[in-house]
Amino acid sequence: MTISLEETQHIATLARIALDDDELVTMQRELSAIIEIMADLRELDLDGVPATLHATITSCGLREDQPRASLPRREALAGAPRTRDFGFAVPKVMDK
Repeated sequence: MTISLEETQHIATLARIALDDDELVTMQRELSAIIEIMADLRELDLDGVPATLHATITSCGLREDQPRASLPRREALAGAPRTRDFGFAVPKVMDK
């Protein structure tokens, strides 16, 4: 399946990516290749194949959650450059 240039431009617009004509053609080719690979994967018979958490084998597993006491607020905020209302003070990044 090939994705059209119009569909590619629409995806770029949704992602807020500005592409010139050459980049749009390259992106169209790359997205079409991804879609074709996904179509090939859909044809695989995966009945009985267990789901995996990681693509590669990991040597250290995840530990079990263990409830424990929280870090005291004063200690947690000790290294903060500024605090406000019992928490970290951070610069404003957005207007209303």
